[in-house]
Amino acid sequence: MKEVTVFSFQFSVVSFQFSVGGDLVEDRRNALFAPEGAVLADPAEIERALTAMWEAAESDGSKAVATRVCTANLIVVADVAEQHDIFNVLGELSPVYPTRTIVVLLDEDARDASGGDLWVSVSAVCHVPQPDRPQICCEQVVLRGPLSDDADLDRTLLTMLEADLPRMFWWALDPGRRPVLLARLTSLADRFILDAGLAGFKVLTPAQEQKAMTGTISLPLATRSYDWRCPVRELGWYRTGRVRELLAQLFDEVPTDCLSRIDRLGVRVAGGSVEHQVDAIWLVAFIGGQLGWRPVSALGPGKYEFASKHLTVQVDIEFLAAGMGLVDLTITATNHTFSLSRYRPAADEYRIEIGDENVCRMPRSVQLRPLAHGDALASAMAGRPVDAAFNRAASLAAWMAQVENSKQ
Repeated sequence: MKEVTVFSFQFSVVSFQFSVGGDLVEDRRNALFAPEGAVLADPAEIERALTAMWEAAESDGSKAVATRVCTANLIVVADVAEQHDIFNVLGELSPVYPTRTIVVLLDEDARDASGGDLWVSVSAVCHVPQPDRPQICCEQVVLRGPLSDDADLDRTLLTMLEADLPRMFWWALDPGRRPVLLARLTSLADRFILDAGLAGFKVLTPAQEQKAMTGTISLPLATRSYDWRCPVRELGWYRTGRVRELLAQLFDEVPTDCLSRIDRLGVRVAGGSVEHQVDAIWLVAFIGGQLGWRPVSALGPGKYEFASKHLTVQVDIEFLAAGMGLVDLTITATNHTFSLSRYRPAADEYRIEIGDENVCRMPRSVQLRPLAHGDALASAMAGRPVDAAFNRAASLAAWMAQVENSKQ
């Protein structure tokens, strides 16, 4: 861990670059500090540029200009068209989980990636300090350009990583478009986080983690199965963390045999984005994984059939255009109904109702605010290395995602 200073600070995030004079670095190095960057000639020059940047931020008399914080390496692989969304999430993440971040923005629309230049820029992301406190800053390296799938990006990244710190990967591309690159980068990862919508489930089979935290991921798009030693996660699992916790609490006061009598599950989600579709799939998969359901058949758009130990379970996922996020979720069992429903379309308040033919339970309301993207990513990076609940749900989620992919 590199010079970690811990204290509370505001969560406002600003893009920040150190002003470097001509006497400190060469013109070439100055070009790396510019937002547009420079063509990458030698990966080693990035470390030299980072060193020069921090030298410029060293203490001036008795007052430090900035404090450097780094708890892990985070490598982001995304389409250059998504760069604004990516940087917004990194701004949310940085106060929660400060990292040396290397953002690889690939031009997926380039017709000839083999002859394109890879551009690099070096900067810092800082947070508004408290009075009489130095700024807290994290390093950020951005690589942009068309890159062939078989490029030696893994070797280039090795020279940029902070030694002796975990290597986290956030993969936001369709794995089908970059199978060779995906296979190469997995060799560097201590944790791999998929965030590619339904397409991300193509390579989630899921991970079968064991004592040594060994993960097995199938890469059929790379024409072979590829085994690697790191946990594999999908970001939607963490976006739904608060809802999953609340769903588990619905069954705290009911007979255990009620769980085996569940025969219907309905979920309604508003917004229409692929992200909401993925979240709905994870909610169904979480319940089914905990209860030992097995996939049987797809009955139509958003309609699935599962087999529990004693019954056949009908699942219906409906997507609404108006609103945003989870609208309601209803679970039906013999003599019982469990529902979680939004009180008003634009509110974060949800009403919990449990129906029992023998016991009268009053409805109650809870605040359920959606998890920010940065917080979800931080949870994925800091989550437990062996997650049995995730493994139980992942195979069901992958099956449902495959069904939905086949319809598109």
